[in-house]
Amino acid sequence: MDHSKKRSSVDHVLSAAVLAAFLAIPAPSFADDRAGGQASNADIPLNVVVDEATDIWGVVMTEAFTLTTQSNMIVTACSDVANPGGDVANTYRFVISLDDTSPGLNTGSERTLDEIYDDPNEDDPELVHVCSTRFFVNVAPGAHNIRWLASKADASMADTTVEDTSITLAAFNGSRL
Repeated sequence: MDHSKKRSSVDHVLSAAVLAAFLAIPAPSFADDRAGGQASNADIPLNVVVDEATDIWGVVMTEAFTLTTQSNMIVTACSDVANPGGDVANTYRFVISLDDTSPGLNTGSERTLDEIYDDPNEDDPELVHVCSTRFFVNVAPGAHNIRWLASKADASMADTTVEDTSITLAAFNGSRL
């Protein structure tokens, strides 16, 4: 009996068995391992007042997306905000939200621009930059909206303009670090 033919036959059977076992392992879904975003230089008026947790914020930018699987997400949003001038200090708030225009006050992604005006003792910028980032865990499959929201801190603040804005988002599977 030729042992080399027998060994070759056994090797092929083992190779086929290993391949079959490998193919039987369920592969993780990578459908939502992707990213997106947008940018705009459209002028957006900032004239909404949010001074209570239930108030509706002004929408600076919205990024609509659809998830096919439950996913974690990272979102970054940034804007250039015009200094409204005048001699009264102004305070503006910005926040990232998921499917909500009333996310409350003092959230982890809320950022504040404070004392924005023409201070006679300083060379004030014409534009002030503001950015935030937020992590969303286990976002359900389906259609969603990420919103970059803004408001004046109270009615005495001057209206201003958000001049440039960008949003970047990434969805991914897996457990959180």
